[in-house]
This record gives sequence, structure tokens and C-alpha cells, in this order.
Amino acid sequence: MILNGEEIINIGSLRIPGVFDFASFWRQREEFRALIRQGGALNNAFYDNEAERELLQIVDKWLDNSQIGMNYLVEDGKLCKRGNLLQKENVPIADLGEVLTRKYDRLHARSTDPRFAGKSYHRMECGLIALYRLLGDDLIQAFDVDACLNIIAPELGTNAGFCLLCGQDTSFPQLQEITYPLAPKVIVNASNHPIRIRVDAGDAVELLPEECVVGVFHEEACHCLLPQTGENERVQLSIRYNWAQGRMSLSILDKRTGSEEEVKDVISFYIDEYGYAYVTKEGKVVIPESERFNMYPLKSAYRFHSDDSIIAVYMDGPIFEFIVSSD
Repeated sequence: MILNGEEIINIGSLRIPGVFDFASFWRQREEFRALIRQGGALNNAFYDNEAERELLQIVDKWLDNSQIGMNYLVEDGKLCKRGNLLQKENVPIADLGEVLTRKYDRLHARSTDPRFAGKSYHRMECGLIALYRLLGDDLIQAFDVDACLNIIAPELGTNAGFCLLCGQDTSFPQLQEITYPLAPKVIVNASNHPIRIRVDAGDAVELLPEECVVGVFHEEACHCLLPQTGENERVQLSIRYNWAQGRMSLSILDKRTGSEEEVKDVISFYIDEYGYAYVTKEGKVVIPESERFNMYPLKSAYRFHSDDSIIAVYMDGPIFEFIVSSD
């Protein structure tokens, strides 16, 4: 298993500065689980003592998604094994310390949100906390609860309702007629292999690992998939999703100079031979200063929609049209 250029051979490999990041780890979690398992037993290269062996076992069970044996909890700042008939008291495994306890409190507050009362995130809580406790103090400091949730439980993260993680070929039902409200959702390849996204029997969009495409949805039905890339003689545009930050961005590559600019919180763009514009997550059309003259027709058309929440801009013949959130 290679993580950010480093071959992972033991727990020390994961602790090397700059090697571990959660997004890369999560994509390769199946490889990691195979690495820590040798002939059914835990690989002792990935723990230094009995407490770390127990932490690794929790991580292993979490990644296995087994419903058996996750009898752990956090209590009084400690990760504990639940008591049983013979040992009624909960048995402490590891002291979390002040920083990890604070981050656990944030994680627990998110995962016990009353809106998700019918779903348990206990396994995720135990697995994440055990993983970072195993990784050590430096990575505990870097532990970004929101970034992790955006990856493994986006309904709890900062992009709740906006991000759809797909690990296999996926087809969304076609919205038969425009029905409001419409909403943009970013569809992200959360696997370590290419997948294909389509709407009903339409043309498929292939996504490499971490790549994304934005769809326009009404509830579970998809109106259309928006362009991922576009270019003219001067610039090349591409929509991206940043796993660590849980946010969209637009990459603008100047083809003449090779310089690249990133604009955050962009959900779509329009480009033609004359210039380009983009749409922000807040539903506003932005025409960069360098494009104002060439994009004057778009600017004029947008005046009639400036109070609308825009999702995308496109041309219908000679006319600019806007996909809006509400009628």
C-alpha cells in the first residue's frame, strides 16, 4: 500500500509527517485492512503495545463494517470496552487526552443530531477515534472532524444534502418534466477505480477516483448532468471537488502562460469562444473582470435573473438561458 508516495509497512510509516491524510486513507481502506490482517490475526507491525492492539482491532472492525463485537464507547475522556456479565465495569483502553476528547465531542454532537435519530453512527465514532488515537498526537492535532464527515457521512458534514458519494456505476432516474425546487448536487467517485454515472439510459460520464460531476436534481430525480470541463483558445476550465475541505472549486488554466487559478464554491460554468463565467454555490453568476467586455450579452441577460438563485447558464440558439432553483 502506497500512501502519498510512502510505502506503508508498519504503524511508524503512517506517522511520518506528510504521509497520512484521511481522504487518501479512506479510498485505500480495503488495502489497509488487508495489510493489517495476516492469516486472520492482526499484524503486529501496526501496534506497539496491548492498548494499540485493541485500538487497531476497533479500526479493523469498523472498516470491516461488521455488526458483531463493536462493544466500545467513549466515557469520561477514555475509549473503553463495555462491561459484561463477568466484568460489569467498562474497561478503559486508551486516554483520549484534551484535544481528541474535544474533537470527539464535536463528532458526537454531529452524529447524534435529532434529524438522524433513526440511524446509528456509533461504529463510525469508535472507529475514527480509535484510528486517530493510534496515529498519535501530531495527527490528532490535524484531525478535521468536518472533513472526515464530508467523506464518510456527508449527511452530517458541512455539505449535508449537497454531496453524493458513489463507489460503483450509478444511474439516476430522469426528471420527466421540470419540477421545482431544483438543487445542484455534486456526485463524487469515492472508490479507487473508475465509475460511470448516467441519467436513465443516457450517455454515461466516466469519473476517475476523486473526480466529480454536478447534477441538477428534484428530490431523487435528475434533470441533467452539467459539464465537467470546457475550453476556448485562452483558458481551460474544470470543476473539482476537494475532499479535505468538502467543497467545490473551479480550476481556470491559462493556456498561454500555464498558470492556474482556483475559485472556491463554484458549482457550474459557461464558456464559449469569446469568454467565460461561472455560478457560485450561492446561486450568483460571476463574470470575471477580464471577461466583462466579451460577455456583455450574458451580463445583459442576467439582469433579468439577478434575483433568482441560478444553478447553471447555457445557450439555446442565440439566447442565454438559466437553470434556476425555483419558478
